Amino acid sequence: MNAVKSTNSGRRSGRGMLAAVLPAVFPLLLAAISFGLWTGLGQASEVSSGERFHTWLLVTAGLALWLLAVSILAGVGFYRRYPVAITVGVPVLAGIGLLLLTRLPHLSQLLDATPRSWLISTMVVRLVGGSFLAGVARRELAKPLFAVWAGSLDVFVGATALPLAWWVSSGLPVATVAAVAWNVIGLVDFIGSVVIAVAVRGSGPAHLLSLNTPVMGAIRPTIYLITTWGVPVAIIVHILSLWQLSR
Repeated sequence: MNAVKSTNSGRRSGRGMLAAVLPAVFPLLLAAISFGLWTGLGQASEVSSGERFHTWLLVTAGLALWLLAVSILAGVGFYRRYPVAITVGVPVLAGIGLLLLTRLPHLSQLLDATPRSWLISTMVVRLVGGSFLAGVARRELAKPLFAVWAGSLDVFVGATALPLAWWVSSGLPVATVAAVAWNVIGLVDFIGSVVIAVAVRGSGPAHLLSLNTPVMGAIRPTIYLITTWGVPVAIIVHILSLWQLSR
């Protein structure tokens, strides 16, 4: 009996740690983007110091306010009351973000000055999407297709990000071709996820957020941040990386 209690306590402790650690990944991604942006702008010779600071502040503050807004909306239950906002928000927010970025006066110079490996390496954060597979492993999902698709491809993209970034930094043409294919796979993951969420009722993120099972309940804050901030940002990064690789 004591062994069973100890096992259950250990599981609860593990889930609690998971719930506490995973959401912290997103502020870390924001910090990495902010640092990379500042560094890249500094290497762009056509950008003055004033323009560097203004552009850096605009992008960093925009991403930070976006992250804060979705965290507040999730906390007050907005996404649980209006789950369609999650599915619709992914392409809409990504589109708005790309539109605003393309209006930056020095975006092309920034992409030229920034190493191609940098944008790729930031997508190691997609390993967090593997948390969907934890619910599948614990058999908490009646319709696991969305979680299997999204979680598996997230793990693949995240696990290969750093090795691919290192390969791309070598300058080999074949590495650039591989990076293009990798970015396409990353985007196909999101397209497929949206299609599955719409086509297979009871399998998408809105359904996962409604579950009060041990694992899915523990990672609910992470799912909110993945779907409302992480995914749109990742779409933007993949598209920018493809643009950079084509230059």
